[in-house]
Amino acid sequence: MRVAWLFNLDAEAELAALRSGAAPRPPGAPARRRQAAARAQLARGVGEGGWIGPGDLVLDPGAPHPCVTGSLPDKDRSGITPRAWSPTPSAKAAMGRAGLALEGPPLEALICANARETFASLDPLPGSSVADSLVDLRAAVEEAPLPRSGLGASSQPAWVLRRSLSCAGGGRLVAEGWDAGVASWAASALEQGPIEVQPLVDVVEEYSIHGWVHRGGELRCGSVLCWRSANDASPGGELAPLVDRERARIKGSALEVGARLRGLGYFGPFGVDAFRWRRADGVVRLQVGTDINARWTLHFARGAPELMRPASGHQEHLAEG
Repeated sequence: MRVAWLFNLDAEAELAALRSGAAPRPPGAPARRRQAAARAQLARGVGEGGWIGPGDLVLDPGAPHPCVTGSLPDKDRSGITPRAWSPTPSAKAAMGRAGLALEGPPLEALICANARETFASLDPLPGSSVADSLVDLRAAVEEAPLPRSGLGASSQPAWVLRRSLSCAGGGRLVAEGWDAGVASWAASALEQGPIEVQPLVDVVEEYSIHGWVHRGGELRCGSVLCWRSANDASPGGELAPLVDRERARIKGSALEVGARLRGLGYFGPFGVDAFRWRRADGVVRLQVGTDINARWTLHFARGAPELMRPASGHQEHLAEG
């Protein structure tokens, strides 16, 4: 089976603009560099660490491999499955111009599935909240955040503020207190949805698990993947590997997320992140559902390669890993 890929990595910005009715916010220079690097990685061949298999196409003029920017001849469309990073309206339009019909959930379901507040209650950090006004946000930020462990890059307690629709590395602000700069950032962010407020914690290991909600309701998940680990995470060396109950918590969170997504009317790929973090007393705690993305993710091909192509199974199950 051949796939036509479209890596619209700015999908969250498009969804935020569609929800608010405002023009999309152009990404800053750091975000543009991250997106360009990610597209270059994804558009490599499967044997080179990318996603492009034999006969696959990339419908993305920014990608380094041969791209298709116009309509494909009928003979070239035979047997091609169109897939986008996220099936936003602009992605569907781009596929349509190439003569391909990209499937995706209703826009309202896609927005809700990716909004941070939708899953804020899944496993919240102590003191976390969601603010939908400047008054609520100021009250949250003026509360004392969690004390830090002192073993991270900084020991200063602070809050992390995140836009409702944002991707990793963007749409966030670290606030040690309330000031004019925080108020200005928040006023802009609130125009596109609520703001999630979380305490800044010292993360020592990061995990992810990936899944697929089929249009008919079937749910499949891949294996738990550790994608970042600090070798000096503890005074005695590396942290111990996940024990069975921790792995089960991460897998359970993926099943819960998948079920909630199904209830929203979403279908397609999703990723659920987790991390271990160190408390001020030195205890390391596992947090699940720390980031939820109702789309493809950079680690999907590593964590669930069996879900990259259409699955043949019709029973809900969780793959062992």
